Amino acid sequence: MKNVLIISPHPDDEIIGCGGTLIKYSKSKKIKTYWLIVTKDNIELNWSKKQKYKRAQEIKKLQKKLKFKGTYQFNKEATKLNEKDYSTFIENIKAIIFKNEINEILCPSEKDVHTDHQHINKIIKSACKPFRNPSLNKVLFYETISETNQNFSSIFKPQLFINIDKEINEKIK
Repeated sequence: MKNVLIISPHPDDEIIGCGGTLIKYSKSKKIKTYWLIVTKDNIELNWSKKQKYKRAQEIKKLQKKLKFKGTYQFNKEATKLNEKDYSTFIENIKAIIFKNEINEILCPSEKDVHTDHQHINKIIKSACKPFRNPSLNKVLFYETISETNQNFSSIFKPQLFINIDKEINEKIK
């Protein structure tokens, strides 16, 4: 059995970045997936109660559709992540990895221009050192197209392609 943790700085990053792979994983009896959502709505966005309710319902629907065995929410404010939070994040992520015997992690690439994604990438690299996590075999970085195409200094260069021909139409929905 393979245990996979998908890390989303914001709910929707997982679908944009690796939704086809997650759909593929949800169909396998040999893979258990867990979801970590790092941020919550930013207070400055002034979302209405209706918008917040809709987002919460979308998360529940996705949890069910992708058959996540567990979902974790850190409820940090979006766009407000910073380096002073790193040690707490690292400990909390290590606990999730240990508790669920995570073998594989999917998280945003360091090439992403969104600062929340960059912070999460750095945190994961620190939390996932092999001597800290004996069950962890692989950390994969995904591209979140809505942000990475704005990065002027470097580009994302994928080294692994997972065939999602059978899942692509479902992802587009």
